[in-house]
Amino acid sequence: MKGTAEAKAQVWQEVDRTREEIVERCCQLVRIPSENPPGATTALAQHLVAQLQAEGVATEVYEPRAQNPNIVAHLRPFQRGARTFVLNGHLDTFPVGDPGEWSMPPFCGAVRDGKIYGKGTADMKGGLAASLSAFLLLHRLGVSVEGNVILMMVSDEETLGPWGTRWVLEQHPEYRGDACLIGEPVAGAGPAGAITVGGKGILWLRVTVTGEAYHGGLCEGESAITRTGRIFRVLEGIHGLKVELPPDFDDVVAAAKAIRVRNRTLEQVITTVNVNVGRIWGGTKVNVVPSQATMEVDIRLPLGWTPERMEGLVRERLAAEGVGDVLIEVLNASPPYCISPKDPFVQTVSDNAQAVFNQPPSLRYIHATGDNRIFRMFGVPTVDYGCPGYSGIPDEFIWVESLIGVTKVHAATAIDVLGLR
Repeated sequence: MKGTAEAKAQVWQEVDRTREEIVERCCQLVRIPSENPPGATTALAQHLVAQLQAEGVATEVYEPRAQNPNIVAHLRPFQRGARTFVLNGHLDTFPVGDPGEWSMPPFCGAVRDGKIYGKGTADMKGGLAASLSAFLLLHRLGVSVEGNVILMMVSDEETLGPWGTRWVLEQHPEYRGDACLIGEPVAGAGPAGAITVGGKGILWLRVTVTGEAYHGGLCEGESAITRTGRIFRVLEGIHGLKVELPPDFDDVVAAAKAIRVRNRTLEQVITTVNVNVGRIWGGTKVNVVPSQATMEVDIRLPLGWTPERMEGLVRERLAAEGVGDVLIEVLNASPPYCISPKDPFVQTVSDNAQAVFNQPPSLRYIHATGDNRIFRMFGVPTVDYGCPGYSGIPDEFIWVESLIGVTKVHAATAIDVLGLR
């Protein structure tokens, strides 16, 4: 029986042999726009399904919301009760912004100077192409893993995934898996990239403040907009609350002290509560005292804070500030998530990255959130490992060599997690 080391070597050799195909596969994905908003991913999904079916791969498509299809592909017929490994990726991307700011068309999918350019290359069509390529090569080579390998490609991640990963895992618990690898990138990572071992939680609130309408020329009545000033004072007092991460994360926190995120270190970002008022509106016209004002608040939660606990603190402090009568609606909530850096699955991914890139990947706890958190909600060991590059606007890109290397890591991890029959 072929050993796992021999099987991985065979797959890696095939990755090198088909590297131009893999690069072109990524470029094709980039050339099909899937900006969110609006979030329509039908054209991209059809392209992917056609590729899978051309290879004879069993594929299911679920569309719980129009224009938001989700794809589940199987390496072999699904065996209920067998150990299952999931490769997960999302189809939607952030918007392009102003195309005029780009040095080349945003959906060019062009290769230049060792880089693949275009919207979504880093976040995360590069990682998606790596997972798809790894999956197809395992299929073509007939690698006989013990259990199920699922390729899950979903919509709606950029809007927190209620119709994407979350819908699939809630409606089809058999696809949650025993381990999941997501091809999300980490900004600023070195050639070997970074493994995401956790991310902050979120609490999005809509706060509606009422007042008393009156003629503005009389300066009477209670202005709802003026009352929002008290809410800002409360939120300012919550922003920056600090926590200590568990001892398992000491090395992750120490490394984060050397990474700058605008005017702070990453260590300061991941160990504090962060509050942003993203939208505010109110009033009817300039000469009327406003009777209503509304703000939408984004609170990012480090480990140790739950959305429920934070909502309770907000309500308590608003009451103490004399604005406890405001209406608070929870728009979205998700707890922080993590996997121990010492977890065997983290070590497996790290070992494969080390073998491919001849240097260890870094371990990151990030300020953002993604579908990783949804798998963690269901208790599935999950990490992100995608293609290093630049995921901002304009001129998003990934390195060609990172795409090839990450493809190898994804394939090797599937073999290591499941073993061979």
